[in-house]
Amino acid sequence: VFFGSDITSVVLPSTLENIGSCAFWGCDGLTNIDIPKGVKTIGIFAFYYCTSLKSITIPEGVTSIGSNAFYNCSGLTSITLPSSLTSIGDDAFYGCSALTEINYNAVSVSDLKTSNGVFSYAGQDGDGITVNFGEGVETIPAFLFYPYFNVPSYAPNIKVVNFSSTVTSIGEQTFYNCSGLTELDLSNCTSLISIRERAFYNCSGLTSITLPSSLTSIGEKTFYNCSGLTTIRIEATTPPTLGNSAIPSNVTTIEVPSASVDAYRSASGWSSHADKIVGY
Repeated sequence: VFFGSDITSVVLPSTLENIGSCAFWGCDGLTNIDIPKGVKTIGIFAFYYCTSLKSITIPEGVTSIGSNAFYNCSGLTSITLPSSLTSIGDDAFYGCSALTEINYNAVSVSDLKTSNGVFSYAGQDGDGITVNFGEGVETIPAFLFYPYFNVPSYAPNIKVVNFSSTVTSIGEQTFYNCSGLTELDLSNCTSLISIRERAFYNCSGLTSITLPSSLTSIGEKTFYNCSGLTTIRIEATTPPTLGNSAIPSNVTTIEVPSASVDAYRSASGWSSHADKIVGY
């Protein structure tokens, strides 16, 4: 519609239901846009290379964001994703290098493809991204922050993650290669049951982790190659099932409830870390 035009702003009609493919492709002068509440889908390449966009709020009612929809929107600093969202396409926010905040409220996005990351190379030009998961989010989908074709340098520069108390599951390879994370505190995630395999694989900046009392399962290689990790604190009184190579050898201390020390030291998987397990 406005493919490659010089527009700097636009008012979309309140009756609009769909923003079509390539609608604003290359509109690099566009600084802001209000998406009407009636919009349900944002098509592929819709805002491709809209490099002057600063922030975008995707309203409740939007169910689908197409692949490459906000590709290389390099001025974008903030994104809000609604609870109604069910589908995010490959590379949807690829190259949003100024991004500092992601507000994620989607409750039913299915697991994403492994080949192309939704947020690849996001936040690389700034001090890092804060991710806020809204109350009501239960499942954090697999591969949400997985880097483009598993190239570590393309991983989003995530520094802080604020998890909601409603989260029950963190998906497979969700934070794979997010080396900017330094601390992981899940103590307020009182509904969290499982952390899937490789969820924090190669998060080399992590130094400490706190896991909640509700946790029952830690997947294979969940914290594999987290080379800076030295301390893990687990609040669960019953040892969660522990997948192979979930805990890296560089961990020196595993803190568990005092009454559960013996249970952890004898539990399958945990027993190989018995000399590191201490009570608190």
